[in-house]
Amino acid sequence: MPRPLSIVRFERLYLAALVLDAANAALNWSSWMARFTASPAGAEMTWVLPVMVASLFALRVVLWYFVAHWASVTAKWIVVALAVISGIGLLSGVLALTTGAISSLPPALAGIAAAALYIAAAFHLFRPDTRSWFGKSYQEHDA
Repeated sequence: MPRPLSIVRFERLYLAALVLDAANAALNWSSWMARFTASPAGAEMTWVLPVMVASLFALRVVLWYFVAHWASVTAKWIVVALAVISGIGLLSGVLALTTGAISSLPPALAGIAAAALYIAAAFHLFRPDTRSWFGKSYQEHDA
């Protein structure tokens, strides 16, 4: 079964959000590490932050693959849940921008844009042409 247009659009938006997330992590890395190591426990375990960031990125990649190529309904709902969480981040980012509580504009804009793309990608999972995609059996996945 060929992938519906909405799934292709989901994939493009989601991958663009992943790229922005990676850029955001790179832009914020020194700030994140400084805050993490400010506590005595964090200073002792500097490996935790890179592992957490890499794990979350890997999770998002796995979810993308299972939604866009295996038509996993479970992965779809996890993507939706993460999009809701991204929506909360989007609102707090916009609020921080409007109140001037941003220390650096580029990472804030990258985070807001990534959140918006995750939300837009999730909306494409509910378009009418995706019903048949998510209704197909596990054995019929595209290789």
